[in-house]
Amino acid sequence: MGLQVASALSEGSVDHAAAELSKQIERRLGSVPPKLLLVFGSTAQPLAELAPLLARRYPGAALLGLRLLVSSSSPGTRRTLRQSWPLPAISWCFRALVAVSRKIRKQR
Repeated sequence: MGLQVASALSEGSVDHAAAELSKQIERRLGSVPPKLLLVFGSTAQPLAELAPLLARRYPGAALLGLRLLVSSSSPGTRRTLRQSWPLPAISWCFRALVAVSRKIRKQR
């Protein structure tokens, strides 16, 4: 099976966000458990609280977390975030994804 990528976005409390993100990930990946989670926390869902919930849900996955400086649940912010992602941060994430996925493949 080739590389599968699933993305998810959620609002609300940390508990609600973790449950909703998990539901979306599982719907997109089916029975394939994630190997790598890139988690973007916010002021509404702090990474320090969100990451442990997802790590417990997916114990076999490597987890990389980044904190956003604005809340993705603030009115109008979701659109702004999609339009203004800093390209260096996004390219770093994909380079990290490629590096980690290569290591995962070698371990199989």
